[in-house]
Amino acid sequence: DTRPAAEYVAGHIAGAISVPVDDLHRRLQTLPKDKEYVAYCRGPYSVYADRVWTDTGMTIRAGETLRFVPSGEVVWGPGRRDGPEGEANSPRNQSRPIPDRPGASLIGRIGNETFYIGQGSTSFRARTAGRLYLGINDDYVQDNQGHFQVTVQRDNRY
Repeated sequence: DTRPAAEYVAGHIAGAISVPVDDLHRRLQTLPKDKEYVAYCRGPYSVYADRVWTDTGMTIRAGETLRFVPSGEVVWGPGRRDGPEGEANSPRNQSRPIPDRPGASLIGRIGNETFYIGQGSTSFRARTAGRLYLGINDDYVQDNQGHFQVTVQRDNRY
């Protein structure tokens, strides 16, 4: 079970062992090679539009390469409905986490580094180490509805 330890404790498949994804590479080196193993994870993350940040439970290393594959749509005010790329021709808004990026777009944060993801499917190299959070580039999330589904793929060297 490669989910974060807290999720494993909350419930897991009978007989499963907890190997959080951050420990997987190290633990693979210790497992007998003559056995077959099945890894279980939770799948895509749901990034709800009415929350400032969603904790993925993933700890990222500086220099690690990630790929984001998002889908879905959020409603973020009267008549405003957008996908992960955010609002087309969105004006600059100093109050948003990333002022120069489209409103309602999918964004990420590792440590103090906040970055644009948008439609994703492109590689991102982390400049800092820390926990990965996903969110919506909006300054007022209380009136938002909907969510993005985001699959996070890690470079397999980690």
